[in-house]
Amino acid sequence: MIRFTVQASRAFPPRTPQPRNCGFTLAELMIVTCIAAILAAIAAPSFKPLIRSITVRGVATELVADIQFARSEAIRAGRAISLTLDKARRWRVFLDKDRDGAYDATKGDELLRENTYTETILPMTEDWLLRFQPSGLIEGATFPGGICLQTGNDPLVQRYVRFSTRAASPIILEECPKT
Repeated sequence: MIRFTVQASRAFPPRTPQPRNCGFTLAELMIVTCIAAILAAIAAPSFKPLIRSITVRGVATELVADIQFARSEAIRAGRAISLTLDKARRWRVFLDKDRDGAYDATKGDELLRENTYTETILPMTEDWLLRFQPSGLIEGATFPGGICLQTGNDPLVQRYVRFSTRAASPIILEECPKT
């Protein structure tokens, strides 16, 4: 009987791990981009009320800042300072020398601040006047107790700025009072 012995030998050198190319293929990137675009198109309309709400809150905050400025300026200067909100979508803080409730530079009124707001914000009142006495209190028994700002005709996106004749700061509330 003939015996053969087989020895295992390595004909090839041992394998070393090859570096892999890391990254994405063009097809994978295009698919992910398409999915992201579809999701953005679906989600975009739901952000509109949020953007409107932020805009209205910003205008209300600016109005509160100017109300506080008018009060502090009346105390500092020792003179009555007026704040008007008009149909031209702006409010003005001014020294009303002729005390007619309207800013008119030709009559000697001194403009202290002016702010214009976007057309999407609608005050719920027409022409509006707030006059601070040198003591910091609001002048007159029938003063506007607040103002309602809202975006277009959307009652869900509104802010109510409320204040009193006392020296307390105005308060921004979420909803306008029901009339």
